[in-house]
Amino acid sequence: MISHVLEGSQPHAKLPIRSERFYDDLNIQALLGRLATGIDVDDRHVLLPDGVRAGFDRLLIAAGSDPRPLDAEGMELKNIFYMRTQEHARQQVAALEGVRRASRPPTACFGAVLQ
Repeated sequence: MISHVLEGSQPHAKLPIRSERFYDDLNIQALLGRLATGIDVDDRHVLLPDGVRAGFDRLLIAAGSDPRPLDAEGMELKNIFYMRTQEHARQQVAALEGVRRASRPPTACFGAVLQ
């Protein structure tokens, strides 16, 4: 669950989007969470910090992202949170300190998971 990743009790690797078999069946080598120091396009290799040269036929770089701040009325109010990082989760937990009652509007799966 994403809530476990955000609180830090479970690493991102334990929250795969696809199963290992999916990647194996398509002969995809997913280097999740690895830093690349360079790409040799001519020789079709990704260079890794430990000196490994990971070859590729096709390369997908999924570098992640940060949430785009919304330009909407009310975003300047306190206790408006993004949900992307462990720091975001900590901010949400800190805002709940001393709160006896809270509600949340219906949301997508993230809101339901964090309920």
